[in-house]
Amino acid sequence: MNTSEGPFTAAKAMAGGETHLIVIVLLLPFVAVFLRAAWLEYRRWRIHGASNNLRSRYPIDTTAPSYDLPEPQSK
Repeated sequence: MNTSEGPFTAAKAMAGGETHLIVIVLLLPFVAVFLRAAWLEYRRWRIHGASNNLRSRYPIDTTAPSYDLPEPQSK
């Protein structure tokens, strides 16, 4: 297999099974992270029940402090 001509030429030179194996190996970490997150969320739901995210029911507090920088103080 001559890989000096780039990845596409190298992929063409591989047998059919090798490219599938490379794709599977590259995707496994992402699949593992997704499955772990799904399991943790299911476990949280089973223990604590559905999350009642009610933030949208409350009005916006216009008197709350903002993220604007304070005015510079003169000496």
